[in-house]
This record gives sequence, C-alpha cells and structure tokens, in this order.
Amino acid sequence: LPVVDPAFIPSLANVRNDFPTVYADKCHTAQPDTEPTPCIYNPVRGVDGSVLMQKQEEISSESDKTVVLVGDSHAAQWLTALKMIAVKHNWTVVSFSKSSCGFNQTMLLKAGGIPYPECQIWGQNVLNKLKALRPDLVVTAHITQYAEGAVGWENNVEKVAAGAAAYWNILDDAGIPVAALNETPRFETPVPDCVAKNLTDWSICNIKRETALSRSGEMLRASELSSNAIFIDMSDHLCADKECAVIVGNVLVYLDQHHITGTYIRTLSPALETALQTAIDF
Repeated sequence: LPVVDPAFIPSLANVRNDFPTVYADKCHTAQPDTEPTPCIYNPVRGVDGSVLMQKQEEISSESDKTVVLVGDSHAAQWLTALKMIAVKHNWTVVSFSKSSCGFNQTMLLKAGGIPYPECQIWGQNVLNKLKALRPDLVVTAHITQYAEGAVGWENNVEKVAAGAAAYWNILDDAGIPVAALNETPRFETPVPDCVAKNLTDWSICNIKRETALSRSGEMLRASELSSNAIFIDMSDHLCADKECAVIVGNVLVYLDQHHITGTYIRTLSPALETALQTAIDF
C-alpha cells in the first residue's frame, strides 16, 4: 500500500509556510536595509467579544503594557507565542526583526564570513527607537552569530555575548528589562525533507540533544555579562534529556534545519508566558 501523509500538523505540503506574520505584514527588514521596519500589534476586541492581535500604525493607549521583540528570524519565530500571551494580558507587541541580524553592538558576519555593517547600523537604530519607546520589556533571540575577528569558538562566544550585553545594559540604564531566549536546536539537514523520506519511522530524523545545541551559549553568556537581563532556555520544551525530536505529539516541530513551526510555537506559549513572569509584572 502507498504511504499516505501521516496525521501530524502542519502537513509537509504546508510546513514551509508555517511562519510568523512579520513576513506577510512586510516588517521583516532585509539584509541590505538599515532602517527598522517594525510591526505594531494591538489587542482589539471583536463584536463577538473575542480579542485578536491586529497590526496597526500606533501603539494603543488602551494596552496595559508594551513588549518589544528584537532580533533575526529566530526572534521573529517567537512572535506567534508572544501575540497569544498579549491577547491574555492586553499587551501591545512590537516586532523589530532583520534577516540574519542579531541585536548586537559587535560587527557580525553574514554567510560566507562577510562583514555585516548593515546589521550593526540597524541595531543602533533599533536601540535609539527602544530608548524613545521605553517598552515594559524587550524580548530578544538570535541564531548563532559569528563576530568579526573572533579566533576560535570560545572567543567568538565572548565577542558576540559582549556585543549583545552592551545593548542590553544600555536598555537597563533606561529602565527597560530584557529577556533573552536561548538559541534554537539545529539539525544537520532540513527536517521536513528527512521526514518525507522516512514517513514509516520519522524518529530516524531525531538528533542528539548535545549535537543540536552544540552551537548554543552566546545568549547565556550575554545574560551573565548583563546587569539586568534574564535568560530563558526553552530547550527542555524542544528536546528530551538526550534527544531532540522532529515530531512532538502530533506536531511537526521544524520547518527547516533550525526554525520552529508556528504550530509548535503556539504549543509553547504557556511555557514562555510562565518564563516571562520573572521579567515582567503581569
């Protein structure tokens, strides 16, 4: 009998479209650009009494708090969960994201080891906007970054962490707390491709936790160098003690090698909400 697409969501046909709204809403800044293009999402009550997050031009005066998400696509992926939390607590969520660009004072490198000054300029512009905006919380995340002039992995971690902490400390001086999310597990090949080839036993695609998280450490180290940032590690919600699974329950966890599906991010909303309570008074 032919193998049919198994009962997990999102389907293999739809998984690569299961990402946050910043792309459709045209507020994810491209690599060549230095001017931030934020999206503002306010809680809006519908006629039936339900509350939805709606993209608007200004922060609502009726919101209880403003939470800003900053970073690259690894930050943007958490927007889905933050919007769910925001609905519950009447927050405005503002998203600043840029391709392959962590929120970092250090000169970072993009693919091919090429210096990425557009990222550095963008980050400074975002920092200025944050100081003017004075949100109640900044949430940040990034893929593993590489710093110009770093020699070896440990030195790279120190340089990237120092650059992140430099911005976080400036925010702390302005009275703005920071919550930093750990790096996302990374697979050696695109997860949907592996699952498609192993539909009768997709556990073949699982990866050792140690391997998946081997490029982590920058965010933890940055939090140690920061005066008032909290470190949030969601790894236990993505991996078991020894292994990171590609499907948890009936949900496909990754849409490529290292981005989490919006469907799975939604399941992590309660855990993220709990973790954020140490950074912000709900």
